[in-house]
Amino acid sequence: EVTVTPDDFKTFIENSIESLDKKNAAAAKRAAERKAAGDELRAEIAGLLGETPKTIPQILAELGRDDVTSAMVVARLGQLCKLGEIFKTDVKADNGRTIKGYTTVEVEAE
Repeated sequence: EVTVTPDDFKTFIENSIESLDKKNAAAAKRAAERKAAGDELRAEIAGLLGETPKTIPQILAELGRDDVTSAMVVARLGQLCKLGEIFKTDVKADNGRTIKGYTTVEVEAE
C-alpha cells in the first residue's frame, strides 16, 4: 500500500509548477524567435514590392531562398494587406487567366 503524506503532495505540486514554468518560458522563447524570423521575412517581402504588381511566383523567384515556401509568402502578404502596407489586385497572366498580384499602391478596378 502506498501512502502519500501532505508534505509529499506539496513537494510534488511545487515540482510540477516549477517544471511547467520552465516549459512555458522555453515555449515563449521559441515563439519570440519564430515571430522575429517571420517579421524579417515580411520586411524582406515588402521590400521587393513596388508600384508594379507582382505575383506570388515572381516574389518567390526574387527572394531566391530555398527555405521559403509559397505558403509562407502568402501568409506574409496577407499580413501586409491587413496592415494596409500593400494592396492586392488582379493581374492577367500570359495564358489569359486572372491571378492575384501585390503592389504598394492601390490599383483602381477596371
